[in-house]
Amino acid sequence: GCSSATMSLLMKLTAPLARAYKARVGKQLASYGLKLDDVVTPTPDVMAALKKLTPEQMSDRNKRIKRAIDLQLKKTYLAEDVQALQKPFEGYLDYKKEKALMHEKLTYQ
Repeated sequence: GCSSATMSLLMKLTAPLARAYKARVGKQLASYGLKLDDVVTPTPDVMAALKKLTPEQMSDRNKRIKRAIDLQLKKTYLAEDVQALQKPFEGYLDYKKEKALMHEKLTYQ
């Protein structure tokens, strides 16, 4: 394995790249009015978390996805002032908790 000094150096070197990548992803999501949780891969954990959303949360999610599809089909983006209001990394799915619960079920059955 890697020593902790090597890992620390690696983290320092990759941190600026990670920040730049996150900023780019955030801008792309905001341009369509999406949140990261709207586009996460639908694993069993994610699907379980989706089932626990309130009707309002599910409606908001569906509206964002439909708006993004509409914008993409029209080859356009949200207005800049609307993009600025978006919070693409504000999560609403608790799929990490679901993953832990599913693991616990499988382990202790």
